Amino acid sequence: MQLNPVAIKAKLFRGFSDTSRLAILECLRNGPVTVTEIVECSGLDRR
Repeated sequence: MQLNPVAIKAKLFRGFSDTSRLAILECLRNGPVTVTEIVECSGLDRR
């Protein structure tokens, strides 16, 4: 069964609703970074 384009977009944006994921994406905006840099940039815990 194939999902329609709207359903696919809904799934994508559901993932963006998580603040931790958005913080990580913000850290990655300018290119690749290490996990340590993501932790420092985002303020997230490394767990």
